[in-house]
Amino acid sequence: MAVRSYNFDDNTQLSAHFNVQEFRCKCSQHHEILIAEELVDKLEKLYTKLNCSKIIVTSGMRCPSYDISIGGNGGGQHPLGKAADVVCYNQAGERISSKLVCCTAQENICIACGKHFEYGRRKTKYCSAECRQKWWNTHSEFVTKKAFYFKTCLCCGEEFAAYGNKSRKYCSHECYIAHRFKKGGNYGETGEKTESADNA
Repeated sequence: MAVRSYNFDDNTQLSAHFNVQEFRCKCSQHHEILIAEELVDKLEKLYTKLNCSKIIVTSGMRCPSYDISIGGNGGGQHPLGKAADVVCYNQAGERISSKLVCCTAQENICIACGKHFEYGRRKTKYCSAECRQKWWNTHSEFVTKKAFYFKTCLCCGEEFAAYGNKSRKYCSHECYIAHRFKKGGNYGETGEKTESADNA
């Protein structure tokens, strides 16, 4: 992680939404400001993912003495310029929950339940279809142009919501595989329930 050093009075615009002065140590001493380039990149990605109206850096780079004065050990990521404490606000000007911010900032962390999970073929923000639906149900402000379509899975028969895809037929990739390759499922192509061979 590349770290750059700036003078204490430097006003360089680091990115679209962040300036060097936002990361300045709160100790009021005139010392250099260390800022990791990757940290700024991550904050910009967080800004986009959460559709923020603003992100306030409450604590950026900390010199060792200031870090110790507020309970740190003087040797963490803040003194190295590799960490920042932030507060995020949505488009309505409301503060976004710390849990959502933390989960979104970390990869492989479900933003709905906070659990760590492994990606499949595609990167996703959710550990399961249930968590994806739960998150969208409680964050309707993020729904903009696309609509939800409520469908019945051709494989398992469970109802699910398809976001922006009215032609979707399956609630999950597992059901798609099971139905497509005839490895399971209780519903035929028409969506009607069929009897299994064991019950014939």
